[in-house]
Amino acid sequence: MSAPRWVNSAVTGRPGSSGERVPVPVPPPVLGSSGRELAEVRAPVPALLSVIARDAIDLVTGPYSHRIRACQGPVCSVLFVDQPRPGTRRWCSMRGCGDSANPAEYRRRHREAAKAR
Repeated sequence: MSAPRWVNSAVTGRPGSSGERVPVPVPPPVLGSSGRELAEVRAPVPALLSVIARDAIDLVTGPYSHRIRACQGPVCSVLFVDQPRPGTRRWCSMRGCGDSANPAEYRRRHREAAKAR
């Protein structure tokens, strides 16, 4: 098991004065049949939430905070980290949002070109 992370006692529900930091063990990752990383189901909810909160804080305060983008897909609300060097990624996934947006953009450009003639 990895070293415990420290969280506020108000988050854990453990006794102690408000603001007291207590260790909460990080639940070990378990790989499912699909190969995705899943959280141990028997882990206490506050421990799982503390991991999610800590990772979110690390993301928004870390070196890639300026690269967090919202997908430009018309019905998508996914946030992603734009890691390629140019920093021009527009969609969370080319297979999903990108594949549907590219033909729509192509049709829009050709409609405008036809109107301009």
